[in-house]
Amino acid sequence: MLADLRVVGLDRAVAAPLCTRILADWGADVVKIEQPPHGDFSRRWDSFVMGQSSYFVLLNRGKRSLALDLKQEAGREAFHRLLDRSDVFIHNMTRRALTGLGLEPEALLERHPKLIVCSIWGYGAEGPNASLKAYDMLIQGETGLEATTGPPEAPARLGIPVADIGAGLYAALSILAAVHARAADGRGRHVEVSLFETMIEWMAQPLAQWMNSGIPFKRNGLAHHLLVPYSAFKTRDGVLVNVTCQQDSEWRSLCRELEMPELAEEPRFATFQHRRDCRPEVEAIVGAAIAKLDAVELERRLDAGAIAHGRVRT
Repeated sequence: MLADLRVVGLDRAVAAPLCTRILADWGADVVKIEQPPHGDFSRRWDSFVMGQSSYFVLLNRGKRSLALDLKQEAGREAFHRLLDRSDVFIHNMTRRALTGLGLEPEALLERHPKLIVCSIWGYGAEGPNASLKAYDMLIQGETGLEATTGPPEAPARLGIPVADIGAGLYAALSILAAVHARAADGRGRHVEVSLFETMIEWMAQPLAQWMNSGIPFKRNGLAHHLLVPYSAFKTRDGVLVNVTCQQDSEWRSLCRELEMPELAEEPRFATFQHRRDCRPEVEAIVGAAIAKLDAVELERRLDAGAIAHGRVRT
């Protein structure tokens, strides 16, 4: 779908390489620029894929590679000649690093007026945190994501780099929007995404909850903070199964399938709010009923009641 698009990436680690890999998967001609002698530092994070880094291999498939020393005039001129024949340039360098190379977005657009320049920043291009290093764990902490993740007694980091992944996805979307706009007016553009703003967007519901009610988000481990039951329960044969009720009708169906029909009509458990107010009791009742069933039998009953479920797998 993007076979007519050439993309140049001065990309490293996760966020920008994910963006350019998505474009490559869709058919774009992606040229990855790496600084000699070591290149993208994610090459050295592990050696799990036939001696190569799992991060690097998965994030950089389908691209061409070019080593350019952008600290040298000859390297920068070769880089600009490449941009002359390209549609998109994406990077996740700091503004200070770009300025040191003479590659600020404004300067690039002046020299290449039809180019789409996409910047993935940590905390944004300006402001008091603009020069700070922004790694996924730090962003998860600064945006409150870690405070909403994990069991009640302690915060936790999500196990994959969600800030990088989210920013890479938004960057790809922004690039496609800019390419679409350029088709109408012929002008290049600078689009910007930051890891921090990406996670602020993803934290919108806990933020809206607190700003409008004063009620903070509470960590509940595998359980949902608003919906009950919406958690993982252990079966008789030791399998952990996620069971979710997003509608009051699903709660009544669950009660019938677990052979507790009287609870389906219990006023104390009738609505989302009622069950949330009685969370420990509801989860204990459901957990005790599920503990009497093997996983296969539980899943058969949940399917019969059209109740969403899934195992917690390794």
